[in-house]
Amino acid sequence: MQKIIAIIMFILLCFGSAHAYVTELKPLDQLITTPMGKVKPRKQHLLPAITWAADQVAINANGSALETQPGSIFDQHGLNFKILWLDTFQKMVEMFIAGEIWMLRATLDQAVLAAPVCARNPETTLVGFWQYSFSEGGDRFTVKPGVKSFKDLLKGEIAMMAWGPHMGFIAKLAKDNGVSIKDLKFRFTKELFKGEKDNPRAEFYDPNVLGSLVISPDSDKLKSAEFGVEGAWDMYDTGQANTLISDMIFVRKDFYEAHPEIVEKTLMSLFISEYQMHSIYASAGDDLTRLLEASARILLESPDADEEAVNIAKDMWNLDMRTTGFAGNVRYFADKKWPRNFDNMQAEFQDLFMEWGLITQKVNIEQAYWNYGKMRDKLIAAGLTGIDNIKIPKFDTRKVKAAIKKAEQEGTIDQKVIFSFSAQFLPNRSDFPIEKYEDKMREFL
Repeated sequence: MQKIIAIIMFILLCFGSAHAYVTELKPLDQLITTPMGKVKPRKQHLLPAITWAADQVAINANGSALETQPGSIFDQHGLNFKILWLDTFQKMVEMFIAGEIWMLRATLDQAVLAAPVCARNPETTLVGFWQYSFSEGGDRFTVKPGVKSFKDLLKGEIAMMAWGPHMGFIAKLAKDNGVSIKDLKFRFTKELFKGEKDNPRAEFYDPNVLGSLVISPDSDKLKSAEFGVEGAWDMYDTGQANTLISDMIFVRKDFYEAHPEIVEKTLMSLFISEYQMHSIYASAGDDLTRLLEASARILLESPDADEEAVNIAKDMWNLDMRTTGFAGNVRYFADKKWPRNFDNMQAEFQDLFMEWGLITQKVNIEQAYWNYGKMRDKLIAAGLTGIDNIKIPKFDTRKVKAAIKKAEQEGTIDQKVIFSFSAQFLPNRSDFPIEKYEDKMREFL
């Protein structure tokens, strides 16, 4: 009986996936023509979320509900959000530019793809301010049994979501395996997880598709006895590359500059919520039940929060990723010596996407600057423990450069200079007469 059901499901999925699909992508700045709009004042803001376990942090901060509940973490910080579940990245970018949302929920590689179109207007320039997590096993490249090496994929197609969270993943895999990304054939889908067609899971059943880039629930289904393809296996997952997919939130530059207090309160709320999440899961009480049911409804297309969806939400949190919290955000944004920091990863994705032809220019994404020392004190006062000894950089050259640039643009640079003098370096000299400037240096000190 199970075999019959599996065969019927296989036929239905194959039939359901028979539709026109995209095989090539143009840069987003050639596709998106949305006029720039101002963010309109509103009592309730939209907080975008995607199908990812770390977004449970936002749901918890909202009071385990779609809309901010009285007494929730967001409410305690004077914030009012409605969570908007939206996996379709191009649509989210359009809403971001139009001013319908002031936050963009994206992986860093997705943001690199969107940076050129967002930078068309200074107001919508991307500013990174929060890292949810690093994927650690939750993103997978599931392939057919005949695929033994990466180069075998040249014989067929790869299914993945257009502009989804796996664009950087596949580009890095191709480069590391010595295959030109332009030699691979793709079947780009509209959805990542939603529905029973037009997503990488559904396309996997097509004979021409050799592999699909999917998240863990879909990978498990593709390998299952009931609905899977016999012999399917995960060629790669982010357990092997656990600092490759960085899930983040970005803010419009105009909103960040006009309302830094709202952005900071949002960040503080997320830090507190992430900290709470670990005890909520450890206690396995009513708070966890409410959180998982809300996550199933909001993130997993389960209006009734059925048992399967609740279990998937739980497994995704426990098995798919690691949240980075306060310590991880400080390291990611402020530790310039860490190889996998925000700037270094951004540069890596820029190179990969330039080679692929998905961007035609490198547009650097800015980051929000916070006094992490003061923020740590506030978080400790809010009850967070274990963050006392986190090393926080004292000097940030980028922050200094940004302050100088802003002062120059405002014409206030001369007013803000405390002390200056010039040192003359004569040509063809191997020595430097420091005593010539001794008095100036003593005055400076």
